[in-house]
Amino acid sequence: MTRKAQLRVKAFESAWPELGWIEGRNIHVDYRWTSGDIALMRSHASELVANSPEVILAEGTSVLAALREATRSIPIVFLGVSDPEGAGVVTNLARPGGNITGFANFEPAMEENGFRH
Repeated sequence: MTRKAQLRVKAFESAWPELGWIEGRNIHVDYRWTSGDIALMRSHASELVANSPEVILAEGTSVLAALREATRSIPIVFLGVSDPEGAGVVTNLARPGGNITGFANFEPAMEENGFRH
C-alpha cells in the first residue's frame, strides 16, 4: 500500500468513532489493492461482489469499470474519477442513476464555464 493510500485509509477510519462505528461490531471493511493491474481489479471486483457487501467504495476509473462489470445491484460509491459521465459510469452527476454514485475530482462543465485548476 502506498503512503497516499495509507493516509486515505487513516482518514477514512478516523471518522468511524464519531459515527459510532466499531470494526468487527457494526462495520467490516475489506481493503483490496491492485497497483494498476486490470486483471487483478477484475478478480478483486468479482470476489467483493461474491461477498455481498452492503456497499463498495472505489477509487479511480479503472477500478470503477471493473466493479461496474461485476455488479449492477450492489451500491458503489466512487472517488477519484475525473469524468464519470464521459467514462459512461453515470448518466449525469446530478442524477447518476443505477447503483453508482460518487465524487468527481473534476467536472468538464467547469472548464467550459471558464474555471480552471
